[in-house]
Amino acid sequence: MSTINCAKKTVASIRTSSRSTRQTIVAVLVSLAAAVPSPAAGVPAAPRVTPIAAEARIKFPKAVACPSAGATVTITRCPTAGTSLSAEIATIGKSEESACVLSAAPSWPRITTVRGDHMDEKSVLSELEKLIQTGSKFGLFDDWEGRQLLNCVHHGVQDPFVVDRIQRRVKGALRRMATSGSPLLPPRLHRGDFVFGFDLSGRELRTEVQYCNAHTLIVAGTGAGKTNLAKYRALLIAPHVRGMWLIDLRKREFRTLRRMLARVGIDLKIIRCRKFRLNPLQVPLGVEPTEYASVAADFLVRVFNLPPRASTLLRSTIIKLYTQCGVLAGGDRYPTLFDLFHRVRADREANPQARQAVLDNLEAVLLALQPEMLAYHRGWDVHELARQHLVMELTGLPEAGKDLVLNYLLTAEFISRVTRGVSNPRMDLFVAFDEGQRLFSQKRESNSYGGNALVDLTGLVRGVAVGLDISVLTTRDLSSTIPSLTATKILGRCGSLAEYQAAGRFLGLNSEQTLWCAHHLVPGLFVGQIGEGNWRYPFVFRAPWVGRRFVSPEGKGDPTDDLETDDDVPNTAEIKLLPAERTW
Repeated sequence: MSTINCAKKTVASIRTSSRSTRQTIVAVLVSLAAAVPSPAAGVPAAPRVTPIAAEARIKFPKAVACPSAGATVTITRCPTAGTSLSAEIATIGKSEESACVLSAAPSWPRITTVRGDHMDEKSVLSELEKLIQTGSKFGLFDDWEGRQLLNCVHHGVQDPFVVDRIQRRVKGALRRMATSGSPLLPPRLHRGDFVFGFDLSGRELRTEVQYCNAHTLIVAGTGAGKTNLAKYRALLIAPHVRGMWLIDLRKREFRTLRRMLARVGIDLKIIRCRKFRLNPLQVPLGVEPTEYASVAADFLVRVFNLPPRASTLLRSTIIKLYTQCGVLAGGDRYPTLFDLFHRVRADREANPQARQAVLDNLEAVLLALQPEMLAYHRGWDVHELARQHLVMELTGLPEAGKDLVLNYLLTAEFISRVTRGVSNPRMDLFVAFDEGQRLFSQKRESNSYGGNALVDLTGLVRGVAVGLDISVLTTRDLSSTIPSLTATKILGRCGSLAEYQAAGRFLGLNSEQTLWCAHHLVPGLFVGQIGEGNWRYPFVFRAPWVGRRFVSPEGKGDPTDDLETDDDVPNTAEIKLLPAERTW
């Protein structure tokens, strides 16, 4: 195809109004550069001049070739229309020393394209590459004009117009960052259905709520506002998920969200520690009893830190109880932990060490939780709990009791979803742990025979549409696996420089940024880093205050009393309870 035909296909509707002048020049440069082919070696091409209609259409090719050496293109004013352009293309003989020179009328800038094979480290383009590298970190070339500027540079165009436009963009962004007082890049988070927070100027920072499915780690000291941040995130995520579990391990803060969520039609139920009605031996939906017997034995060994041989003893005993209760035949009268305790105690032929370890640990938990919580042949269905918005207040339970409740709930829901073929859908269950330091402890993981079950589940539940929010006070004794399993990291005010340095490594902060955090972070001000999407650099943001005064303007104590929350317990799960007759 001739040069003229190529040019005609790439030029269009060129107007020189003040709004589109810059884009017009850049578009013409890229298009004309692509339209000029290389002449045959040793054969000079005859000059050809053709005017191009002012109202033609520009079609930008996906891949544009480098302009040929020796091509001369002249852009002049159209003599008949002062607001239009006409292009004249003339091709001359190929020469090693020649370059593509574009000259213009006095009102247009002079444009020169240097051959790529003649550039070296001292050329202007190498300095331009540094500006482009810096500008790319700021995302300054994501718009239409920015992409065309990069196209020009890619094809060797280094005229004053292109260089000036790039310099203005990059230096302006550097100036804004210098005057902001923060060494962190200003985030370019403007799209999404989730308001992550607000920048220092008060503008919304938006991401996708689906990013929460990849888990979030929040590290902040006492009084830094991490509980407030967890509440704010829960408020925004609640309308997007079918189920939500807000787990209070030390305090009773999440209950203050009840009336706020009621305004948007979400019924947030609150379950106090002694009001749970569970049976850890109840087979989850869709799971075979024999398969769940192995799963239950495994998490009981980890919860109670039993020796490995206890797993075999528990698995065989649970299967015998399932057979005795008719579960293997399709019945739903499941054995309880009290039945398991009596059966192991009666088994004199079991391994003495494993048997005694099971009895000692199981008895302590049964005495602490009492039949009020665990004496049910059929307790709450975990599948039904996963479809509701719940606050689980575990304050007051012993640590082994907290571990038993959480491991059972997460393990049962996980194995049920895996069995039912749930794989990488959109997040429909959100779980937030407030003050989860001990649950995800490195010491606990090291000292346990089978490791930390909750840490293992953190890496597994993501694939079955369960997102976790984990907030801790410090990185000290935090499992080294958790930072690798959480895609989004958030750092708040900490108590020491060493803590900032340890947590800063999770976010990829350099020494200057770490020192800035140590000197400037205050309650409610955080540094975040999102592991998904196009913007991966750490950034500063604020979380709005979600206080009790928004829920209870009268200020009369706790906005939700215990009598009101206890009314939720009978309606927490649709399945009817079946209490057990035998306990001790």
